[in-house]
Amino acid sequence: MGKKSYTQTEKEEYEKIEKTCKFCGEKFYKVWSKYSLSEFCSQSCSRKYSSRLKREYVNKKISDSLKNYYKTNNRPISVIKKEEYYQNPNKCCICGKVIEYESRKNKTCSRKCNSKCANLTKQKNGTVFVENGQPRSKSGHYKGFYCSSTYELVYYIYMTEHGHEVIRNTKTYDYVFDGKNKIYIPDFRVDGKLVEIKGYNSRQVKAKIESVKDEDIKILYYKDLSDMMDYVDKKYGTKHTRHANNYFILYDEDKPEKLFEYTCDICGKKFKSKWKRNKKSNFTVCSMECKLKIRKTMSKNQTTHIPDGFHQIPTLDGYYMNEEKKIWSNWDGGRYVKLSKIKGVYERYSLRKDKKQKWYTPDELFNMTFNK
Repeated sequence: MGKKSYTQTEKEEYEKIEKTCKFCGEKFYKVWSKYSLSEFCSQSCSRKYSSRLKREYVNKKISDSLKNYYKTNNRPISVIKKEEYYQNPNKCCICGKVIEYESRKNKTCSRKCNSKCANLTKQKNGTVFVENGQPRSKSGHYKGFYCSSTYELVYYIYMTEHGHEVIRNTKTYDYVFDGKNKIYIPDFRVDGKLVEIKGYNSRQVKAKIESVKDEDIKILYYKDLSDMMDYVDKKYGTKHTRHANNYFILYDEDKPEKLFEYTCDICGKKFKSKWKRNKKSNFTVCSMECKLKIRKTMSKNQTTHIPDGFHQIPTLDGYYMNEEKKIWSNWDGGRYVKLSKIKGVYERYSLRKDKKQKWYTPDELFNMTFNK
């Protein structure tokens, strides 16, 4: 039997009839629709009425679940599951250490292993493989020598262990690709000859090779490295296929720190720094003491115009303050000192005096200057 069809007059009469809710007993009127021919004033009353009929079943289900929360000897399920996990725990796919219960869903045991395990997608016979064709190749340092890919790593290991001299090439070549000027740097110099390692061939690779005209260059692809890969697999226990390999585990754990050598312009001392010198800076200094000497000489030699309304802050040479609690400094030709916050609580100014770091609030500096 099909659904009953209502006429327009029957719909209007339905809307005029006063109804009584079957659950709460309140009277209501309802606009007609094909879903509104019900005995309840709202959806919540309808659900409460249906759950009331099944209350005994619902209570029993909740009771059973709470009773099963505790098993033998009143021990929570979480404790029992933790003990069961450590009977056969998951192990790190990089170093093989046991992964803690709280991190049981992870593949690695630490951040260091996770960085090595980046972009890993396959695992065969307990050995993790890297999916070939990732947007970035796996680079790293092997005995202090930088390799930009695992193919370069295999080539470097094989050639050095067979008595060849392998160094990084620094000579550059200019070439044009898609109307843009670019620079090409071949990978290695082996016994004085240029060698390039490539995993694929493309139009850009051809443009790079054609730019080398003054000497011969040797290009090696996957087929040329297959014997070298077999040699590394037998000696170091690694594995490889045409589309994947795990040679990245041979990289050094600690990356060697690159240091830059400089000479101090004040005391003449030679020093090393991991930060590259900024080309915009006029001086190179080895310590904060030499930097302060430059500032003092510059402040004495330069005559800066101090804005109106600023007064010298006592015991702080070269710093001025106005009644709006703004600070002006004549260091480096004159500038405003910006406000800085510590943990978002106090606004302080960091000023140096007598080689010690001192912190002042704006109120303290104001009292030192105006309320002497």
